[in-house]
Amino acid sequence: SPPLKPPLALRRRARRAAAASAHMSSLCKATKAEAAAARPPPGPTDAYEILAGPEELRGGVTVDFDAAKHARARLDAFVDDDVFIDQAWLVKKKICPLVFDGKKFRLAGVEKAGGGVVLRVGLTTYREYVGTQHVERLRKTGARKGDATLHLSCALGCEAVLVTSDAKVALLRRSTSVAAAAGRYNGPSGHPEPRNAGDLSPAAVRAELLSDAILTEVSDETGAPKDALGAPRLIGVMRDSELKPDLLFRVDAALDSAAL
Repeated sequence: SPPLKPPLALRRRARRAAAASAHMSSLCKATKAEAAAARPPPGPTDAYEILAGPEELRGGVTVDFDAAKHARARLDAFVDDDVFIDQAWLVKKKICPLVFDGKKFRLAGVEKAGGGVVLRVGLTTYREYVGTQHVERLRKTGARKGDATLHLSCALGCEAVLVTSDAKVALLRRSTSVAAAAGRYNGPSGHPEPRNAGDLSPAAVRAELLSDAILTEVSDETGAPKDALGAPRLIGVMRDSELKPDLLFRVDAALDSAAL
């Protein structure tokens, strides 16, 4: 007689195990690459894709915040995403013990409409970012469904082009202990924090994304008092080769380069 098929529960468990194995293989490759990148690269780094530039942003910026609607999509009913993410987080903690989890804003999309730009924003976590953003298989799976970012955290960062009163731009070298771009130079940067947006009302989210977060990062990382910083101007929405998005601001300081 022909062999009996395994019960459905066993077949599902086998699918999860196979998916977990493939996912961890991708994570290990990404983790090794990040460990090697802890030293400053000898040449140019990856270019950024510009999702919205200065001209488009001058038409105005609308923030469409919806924590559920703009969240990361899970793979499917048969794959436990949390298992993958937990495994990746443990690997990352071994390499970078200083990393810690917390809620982050997620950029789900950028829409150009009515002469301005709409930012579609939800919520994610740093743990989700570590467990999904660097995995090429997830990007390819999303791309087949029409959106390469569908299953990614896409934790939204912010960075400043900090211009001094004597027309110099301030660059900082990142610690070798951070999770991404270790040892590289960039402007003052970080992430807008949901915990700083109070009740997550539309006005509070907008203020954190477009003003408060970047001023805090610039002040904390350079020591410049906030009253010496001009109002931030959003000049770009961009993402790197792994589809990690950032808001790029110009901030003018009332300090010269020596004082800064």
